[in-house]
Amino acid sequence: MKTRLIAGFSGLAIILPLLFLGPPICVELLVMAATGVALWEFAGIALPGRQKLAFAALGPAGLAVQMAIVWGADASVLPTLAVSTLGCLLFGLFVVDETEEGATAATRMVMGLLYISVLFSFLSQVRHLNDGVTWVFVSMLLAWLGDTGAYFAGKAFGNRKLFPRISPKKTWEGAIGGAIAVVAGMAVVKLVAVPHMGWGHVIALGLLGDVAGVVGDLVESLIKRAAKVKDAGSFLPGHGGILDRIDSLLFTAPLTYLYVTITGLG
Repeated sequence: MKTRLIAGFSGLAIILPLLFLGPPICVELLVMAATGVALWEFAGIALPGRQKLAFAALGPAGLAVQMAIVWGADASVLPTLAVSTLGCLLFGLFVVDETEEGATAATRMVMGLLYISVLFSFLSQVRHLNDGVTWVFVSMLLAWLGDTGAYFAGKAFGNRKLFPRISPKKTWEGAIGGAIAVVAGMAVVKLVAVPHMGWGHVIALGLLGDVAGVVGDLVESLIKRAAKVKDAGSFLPGHGGILDRIDSLLFTAPLTYLYVTITGLG
């Protein structure tokens, strides 16, 4: 626990000032760096035992997709995604010499492009909204406050399993505790930073964001169970890999962007 806390607070001390005090490029570069590490971890899931080989294809492909989304012209996104997808499929076909392993690796690598590079790019897009710093904070709050609330509520009251086939420790009581924590956090955001946000939006975005965070966590658990690994990596002492820390954020960032854009809050 001590190692986990030290690693967590050290990381936050470095990242938070860049996220909230720096220009949008700081968020974009941090997202790009985290994406690179997450793609490295996912390469080990895509092709167990030959992580470096898989990353040689997945890393450039995934980063190219994200750079096209964040910094490229709109017309460049689809061609870049198509070329990157073809590259991953050809890798499974010609580079991996065992048929079933090659098919599995190619499929997982294409999934990695969408799951990591595309979804995580939304955090950069959130930063460019009006009051973008606030909405970046909201994206993170939806993910991590929900997880924290669920942990403590689950420890104190958890009895009924939420999804035992995928995540045996998650409970309905924890999920409810996480939802309460997120809505409370959104209420503080309204009072402090977004006074024009109505209370209906506080509740709706809080509940939708909590659900998105839970689903994001379950999706990563599904992927890890299929690959028979406990953690995606060991980049963060006591926390597992980068992917283990951003799994919920991969879902809450797109939700925040879509909700704020559709409702006109940003």
